Amino acid sequence: MYVEASHTDTQDEILRLSITGTNRHITPKAKCSGMSAQDITTEERLPLFLLFAEEGEEVSGITRFQKLVFLAQKGGLSDDPIEPLEDMETFEYEPNDYGPFSRELYDALDDLEADGLVEVETKLTRSGNERKDYVLTKEGERTAENLFGDLPEDPTEFDHDLKVLKAVKRLYNDRPIVGLIDDLYAEYPEYAKDSVLR
Repeated sequence: MYVEASHTDTQDEILRLSITGTNRHITPKAKCSGMSAQDITTEERLPLFLLFAEEGEEVSGITRFQKLVFLAQKGGLSDDPIEPLEDMETFEYEPNDYGPFSRELYDALDDLEADGLVEVETKLTRSGNERKDYVLTKEGERTAENLFGDLPEDPTEFDHDLKVLKAVKRLYNDRPIVGLIDDLYAEYPEYAKDSVLR
C-alpha cells in the first residue's frame, strides 16, 4: 500500500480513488482557491499528475503534452517501452496537424487552468510560433499534494499508472519535439495522415 499507516480508512479510500480515477463523482467547478481532491474530475487527474511528476517540471507546449499522454496510454516508444496506463481515465485520440490529438485532454487542461490549478504561459519559439507552456500554480501544487503527496519515497512502490506517467515525463519531456513527433509517426503512421509536417 502506498499510503501512510496513520491515515484513516476513509482517507485511504479517497487517495486510492483519486489515483485510480475510479471515482466517477464530479463536483461543480469552483473558480477560486481551496479546491479539494474531490473537486478534481477523473479526466483532470492524469494531466494534473503529469505536471506534478518530476518535481513539477513544466511541459513545454500543448503538442508535447498531447504526445506525453498519448505515449503513456500506448506504452511509450519501442526504443524505450513502458507498460501502458491501466486504471486512469484515458483520452480518445485522432490524427491532427502534429500527430495524435485529443480534444478531451485539451478541454481538461483548459478546465485546470480555469480552476486556477494550472498556469499557461504563451511564449514565442525561435521560429516565431506561439507555444503554450504548462506548470502547476501554487493552488495546483497544493491540490496535487492532497491527491498524490502521500506517495512513498521509493518510486518502485508507486501505483502502476503513476509509475507510467513519471517514466513518460522523464523519458520524453526534454526530447526535441520534432524528433518526438517523427518517432511517433514512425511507430503510429495512422496518426500522420493529416500532418502538416509530412
